[in-house]
Amino acid sequence: MSSSLTEELAERLRSPDMQLDEEVAREVRDHAASLVLTNPADAYKLSGDLLQALNRSRNPAGEAAEAVVWRCRAEASAYTGRLKESRDAYVKASEAARAAGAGAGKLLGQILVGRIGVLSLMGASRDASAIVPEAERILKRHGDLEYLGKLYMNVGNAFYHAESYEKARRAYGRAAEIFDAMGIRDAAWVGLLINQAVAATQLGRIEEARRLFLETEEDCRRRGHGHLQARVQFNRAFVEQGAGDFREALALLERAGEMFEAHGEIAMAAATERARAEIYLELGMPREAMEFARSSAAAFGGEEMAVDEMISRIVEARALLLLDRPEASASVLEPAAAFYARQRIRSRLAVVQLLLAWARLAQGRLVECRSLARRALRSFQAFEMTRLASEAGRLLAESYLASARPDRAEEILRPALQKGAHLPLGEQIELNSLGGRISAARGRAGEAVQRFRRAVKSIEAQRRVIPGIEFRARAFERHVAVYHDLIDLILSRERPRIGTLFPLVEAARARGFRERLGPKVRSPDQRIARERARLGSLTRRLEEVEYAGGTGSGRSRELRREVRGLEREIETRVLRAQGREPGAAGWRGTHDVREIGARLAADESLVEYFVGGPRVLAFVFTRGRGSFITLPEPADSIREAAERIRFHLETLALTAERLAASLSFLRDAADSVLSRLYEMLIRPLEDRLHSRGRLIVVPHGFLHDVPFECLKDGERYVDERWCVSRLPTTDVLFRRVRRERRAPRRVLVAGVVDGGPASVESEMLSVASSFPRDDVRLLRDPTADALLEELPRSHIIHLVTHAVFRGDNPAFSRLSLRGGALFLADVLDVRLNADLVVLSACNTGQVLTGRADDLSGVAHGFLAAGARRLVASQWRVHDAATQTVMEEFYRAYSGSAEGDPVRALHAAGRAARERWAHPFFWGGFSVHGR
Repeated sequence: MSSSLTEELAERLRSPDMQLDEEVAREVRDHAASLVLTNPADAYKLSGDLLQALNRSRNPAGEAAEAVVWRCRAEASAYTGRLKESRDAYVKASEAARAAGAGAGKLLGQILVGRIGVLSLMGASRDASAIVPEAERILKRHGDLEYLGKLYMNVGNAFYHAESYEKARRAYGRAAEIFDAMGIRDAAWVGLLINQAVAATQLGRIEEARRLFLETEEDCRRRGHGHLQARVQFNRAFVEQGAGDFREALALLERAGEMFEAHGEIAMAAATERARAEIYLELGMPREAMEFARSSAAAFGGEEMAVDEMISRIVEARALLLLDRPEASASVLEPAAAFYARQRIRSRLAVVQLLLAWARLAQGRLVECRSLARRALRSFQAFEMTRLASEAGRLLAESYLASARPDRAEEILRPALQKGAHLPLGEQIELNSLGGRISAARGRAGEAVQRFRRAVKSIEAQRRVIPGIEFRARAFERHVAVYHDLIDLILSRERPRIGTLFPLVEAARARGFRERLGPKVRSPDQRIARERARLGSLTRRLEEVEYAGGTGSGRSRELRREVRGLEREIETRVLRAQGREPGAAGWRGTHDVREIGARLAADESLVEYFVGGPRVLAFVFTRGRGSFITLPEPADSIREAAERIRFHLETLALTAERLAASLSFLRDAADSVLSRLYEMLIRPLEDRLHSRGRLIVVPHGFLHDVPFECLKDGERYVDERWCVSRLPTTDVLFRRVRRERRAPRRVLVAGVVDGGPASVESEMLSVASSFPRDDVRLLRDPTADALLEELPRSHIIHLVTHAVFRGDNPAFSRLSLRGGALFLADVLDVRLNADLVVLSACNTGQVLTGRADDLSGVAHGFLAAGARRLVASQWRVHDAATQTVMEEFYRAYSGSAEGDPVRALHAAGRAARERWAHPFFWGGFSVHGR
């Protein structure tokens, strides 16, 4: 009925014979007002038809009718987030109502109420307050109690936006008394409940706020007020965020944001973006947070919503701090401080002072930092803003610790530590982490261990409520320093035990990778899959342009911009989808060191490295024995040697053909560094390893780039003493896999012939000939869709093509295919059943690891997707040498009864070494997995 009436009124208004008068204007306005909560877009459109009818009318409609028309436009504009337009329309409505005289007094009072509401939302609280007395006087004179209640509600909004939350609560209370006395239970009453709940949230009355929100949400659902329900969900997200339930908060924002975007509500859509940014900050995702904050600030600025724009700028400044850009952050914060000083909004000014204090600490300006932090702390204490008061105190303590005054830092921090159990988990983590560092600086090792362990406990509790693997991985990267500090402290004490250290080391690494090894929690989003396919097409076109020598062309730059823009869109969609996923299961801990030894064969040695601050630990396991040592050389020296050999190999990849005559000299140079790395990484462990057999390496951090197979003991390469393989984590030892040889095995051999490496066709045919013809599926120039269809049902997979490793964004590392690409993210969306995957392409074994060692690379993507074992390249390999290595590998692999890729690659490397002595040629591939 409403839809048909809307169409009927719109048709009447568009008629050339339409004569607008006050009665018609009121009829249309009343209907538009009934739509603003259920379909604000239709209300806005109808208000536009009404305004056009006013402009077309040949006879004057009268001031009262004109006032109603502009009021209709103002209301519809406000509910669709066009606040600047709404403000201007209210000005015209109030001018027309005043011109209409005494007969329009009640109408003027109601218009002023709406105008006050919009000015409050725009942060113009002084302008709003100036109008309040006139509106209150008019409404009381006309006995319009309903709008008097709405006036008090808007007054409360003005106090709220000025961050006078207790005054706002009292104003809302006056409105509630009027509504209750009149029995009003309409949309305005629902809006009042929302505002009361929001004020309760700001005053720390979380359970009261949640109860009000849930009751209001149910009422909106029952009445069919979808628009208001979205506003309730948006505001409840802040309650859930404060309680640490990030999954629920993100899910609420997602549902609310869809409603706001569907109805073109600019301001609310911008507010939703900012709310996401604030959650991303808590989860340690400053880059994404900054993008959302800037987008929301631009939208608020377009609507002249100065207060909201400034709040978004502050979120941006916090993101810049987390990105270690204190100067850029300060340049945003300084004008914000001047703005809030002019507006006399003390609580927001205190937030800015706090952030400026963090910036000054990062810049080493400690005196200025303390001055700002103390001023902020006094304001937070006066406003009873507990969490922010804790952060300000923590900052003060941090500044004294930076000045080597740990006793003073402890004195400042102790009160906050005592109240820590009542603070959000994120603040508990920061407090106990800093407390541990202060205790360690004071020489109180036992107390420091207790505080670090409390921080670890809070980190693990937080992981259980963070949705999505990517969110948890980013949050863990931010907090993993706590584990490193605890490990470092334990090492500094006398005779630390492996049973104490190893579980902590395991807990501090590759947690996101471990989760990806588990069952899939969702089906791939088809829209994201389509966008990745389009991205693959764009990247392929970009490659073609750049391979043709057009790297600096306008077309190349245009394609690169388009690729980066689409990547950002996909990342946003992926994160929004992950926001609906469940939290993590509790950390069960690692396996006992005796269990690890029991999983090893009699001739196997396993070494797990851990880079912890200035030192590198090595945990050594053989059957029935486990031990650890701290390597004699510092981590920086080992890192320098690892970078030198990496640079040498990458340079040779570009110049091998031209430097053929110098290969002997270059080999000697490489051997020198490889011998140095052996002395650093293997020699200290030799007496704990089997003298021959298998060596399983679990690297960590920059050690993933070390070619362990190629290290040299002075006379022999490691590859001449042991068969070397790698594991991403020791957990892989305990994966349940079918170890029997499959008969028949489905073998997939796929390669890009058109535009791929020079020897693709011959390599594919050589690999295929190693297996019975009926077992082999050959795919020449496959598309991504064709390859993704074959991967899950193949037992042996050989892929030969170009590969691109994206260190800046590993999720978009890719294998080039016909007309597109296979991205790491595509691989993670499938479940493989493969005994062996061979990636015969450059850099497929490269991996990006932060301090949390969350492995992100093409090879580890295939392992996480379920591949049991994988052969991947460590650098940009040589085409001819690769063909030889692969021929020898499959000859050995298919010729052995057990199909052992470790021994097969070992044999292939030795065969290639007979022709090419330099490790660059024979040592470019490694085996990952068990």
